[in-house]
Parts: sequence; C-alpha cells; structure tokens
Amino acid sequence: MIKIMKYGAISPDEIFARNESELDVSDIVADIIADVRKNGDDALIAYAKKFDKADLTCLEVTDEEIQEAFQSVEPEFVEELYKAIEKDDTIFSVSSKMINFYDRSKMDDAGDLYTLIGWQAQRGVAHPVEKYNKPCEVFSACAGAAIYRRDAFDIIGVFDDMHFAYLEDIDVGYRAKIYGYKNMYCPTAVVYHMGSATTGTGYNDFKVKISSRNNIYMITKNMPLLQLGINFFPLLAGHIVKYMYFKKFGFSKAYLAGVKEGLLTAYRCNKVPYKSENLYNYIAIEKDLIKNTFIYFREYGILKRERMMSKEKNGGTN
Repeated sequence: MIKIMKYGAISPDEIFARNESELDVSDIVADIIADVRKNGDDALIAYAKKFDKADLTCLEVTDEEIQEAFQSVEPEFVEELYKAIEKDDTIFSVSSKMINFYDRSKMDDAGDLYTLIGWQAQRGVAHPVEKYNKPCEVFSACAGAAIYRRDAFDIIGVFDDMHFAYLEDIDVGYRAKIYGYKNMYCPTAVVYHMGSATTGTGYNDFKVKISSRNNIYMITKNMPLLQLGINFFPLLAGHIVKYMYFKKFGFSKAYLAGVKEGLLTAYRCNKVPYKSENLYNYIAIEKDLIKNTFIYFREYGILKRERMMSKEKNGGTN
C-alpha cells in the first residue's frame, strides 16, 4: 500500500527505509482527496509546492510543449517496436534507439548492460549514432522508451515497487532472462531522450543512495546462492571501486547508506525461485555478465581515448 506522510513528520531516511510502523495518515489522505476534488488544479499546484518544493504556475501543457514532445519521437516509433516484438514469442522486451536530445549525433541508450562486477550501463552512451544501426539481443531494455510483452508479466511478475526508481527496468529484464525470454534492441525505433529529466542530471545523494540500494536488491533477488558465491569477489571488487569513485565526488555516505539499506531490507524482496529447468538460462546469463563487462570497458576506453585526443587537440583546455 502507498502511504502519504504528513510533510515534516518523518525524515527522508525513514521514508526510504519503509519503516513498518508508519503513522496512520488516512485522515490526511481523505482531506487531500477532498481538497483536490473541490479545488482541482489549484489544489494540485499547492500540494506540489508543499510536498515537492515545485513552484508551478499551472498544470497546462502548451501547444509548443506538445509539439516538442512529438518531435522527440520518430513517426514510425511505436510501429517499429511492435513489429520487432512480434517476430518471436520469446521476446520479452524491445529497447529503442535512444538518441541524446541535446546532441543528436550521439547515442543515449541502445539497450542496457549489466556486468559481472555489479555495474549497470547504458550501451552506446555518448558514442556516434551510426555505430548502433543493427538489431541485436541486449541484457535488458531501457524503460525510458521500450515495449514489453504483456502476458509475460503473468509469468515473471511485474516491475518491483521496492525499487521505486532506478534499475527497475534491468531487474525485470534480468528476471525475464531467467525464465528464458530475450530482450532485443531495435535501431529503427528512434526517440530523442533527455536523460534524468525527472531527478536531475549528474549525481545527487538521492540518486546515489537509491541506485546502490536497488543494485543490492537486484543481485540478491535474481542470483541463486551458487551464482552469488561464484560472483562474490567480482561483485565485492565492483562495489569497492564504486565507493572510491563516489568518495571523490562527496557521495560516499550516500553510497554506503544505500548499500546498507539494501543489505538490511533485501529479505523483503520477492526472490526469483530457483528451478532446475532454468539452469541453462542461468549459465547463459553468467556468460552475458562476463561479456557485458568487456563491452562496458571497451566502450568506456574508446570514450576516454577520444576525450584525451580532443583535449590534446585543443591544447589541454578541454
């Protein structure tokens, strides 16, 4: 059940921990619903300012904004996704060709990766769009612009609400692979994406904490004990490196808080039950984790080399 807390009555840490002893807010919710029914948009604007610190002047979407949204999606977008998923009943999801909204010569996402060291990544991010023109299988679709097979959710379960935000798409794609489904990339379904438009670009405490927590959830939910044991040291190394990285930018406390919360609350997640008939799928996933680790470092290495060359070309000013 979703509960709404009275503003200021509970700290963000307590909210994110999902304390089971939350206060009863039924009267508060009833008052909010009555207010919205009576005052409409004015009430919604007031609550957005009170709870989210969002100072909205109205909830109207202008014709210009609607047109801008249409221009961020190619006309054949939905049709191409539909055609791609209809090719095979074992396809669970299809990820679109997500191009950077601000620099349309660069990719934003060509399907998501998950690695042996527990790092997730956007395949192709910041690379030239022309390098990603071939359809292929990917680890998971990016839910920012994807299509999913509805009846598969009846088998594997829906998006996990414990994730709240971040990695929920990789989690459900991972789960689908355990059950023998595939996730595909469709380069003819083109959309222009503003990354992290909701929670802000770059890093912040909220994003770092929730992402690190959800990563623990995803690992513990989807890997059986044997696979966890096999991958323990690569995963440990990956988390140590991530901690050192975030420490450089002042987010070490948020990262550790997320990892701690994940470890303490992972038991609440619905762990995928191990079934012997899925053994081949687990082996295939393990191979994918290894392969994706190499793909990630190869793409990262190319970008780093290009940036160094650009910096040298511009006299070290970049």
